[in-house]
Amino acid sequence: MTLAPLAPQPLLSQCLEHAASFLAAATPASVLRALLAPAASVQVAARVTALDHVGFLAPSSAAALLPQEAAAAGFGQGHRSFPSTVVASERGALLGTPAVPTTVFRAWGWSRAGRAMTVEAFTVDGLPDDIESAWIRAGVATHVALSVAGADDLDEVSAVMVRERWEAPAGVSDGPAWNPDQGLALAYFDRPGAERVVRLEYCALSRPR
Repeated sequence: MTLAPLAPQPLLSQCLEHAASFLAAATPASVLRALLAPAASVQVAARVTALDHVGFLAPSSAAALLPQEAAAAGFGQGHRSFPSTVVASERGALLGTPAVPTTVFRAWGWSRAGRAMTVEAFTVDGLPDDIESAWIRAGVATHVALSVAGADDLDEVSAVMVRERWEAPAGVSDGPAWNPDQGLALAYFDRPGAERVVRLEYCALSRPR
């Protein structure tokens, strides 16, 4: 997703509209086929139960507009905000500082075809405008999240991703981590060598072992 330079509100609207369009059309299998080698995509797809959400870094100056802009893009339900742990750690690692306070705004809705779709928008407190703009352009924190049934499945897909030479983001654990705010075990992987960040997240309701 390439974003032209825009003021915060139009940029936020564009991000949310792109997210809705993607979620209305994509499937777990189509995402995995596009990003992984054929054998690996089949192995991972066998463990994936759903396309859970997409996430992106939003302009912090437009944070107050998230509820109305999300609703306009089709994400009118379940609005809530909570602190990030994983993304906050990554932001800190990128800046060479402790974890940077980061808020997640989460919302869901329905596509015109009746498909459920969920989005997460991250805003970072006190980030200089030039760094924030550079991170948004580079796709930092942008990801596609896929659900798996449990801890065994999360371990298996993580092993496949490591074999495929995908890497944990900076400042993020190499293995699955528990997120108490969402009640999920999460594992993040970035494709090495990509010009823009290409990230997959896997999430399971059971705690990692």
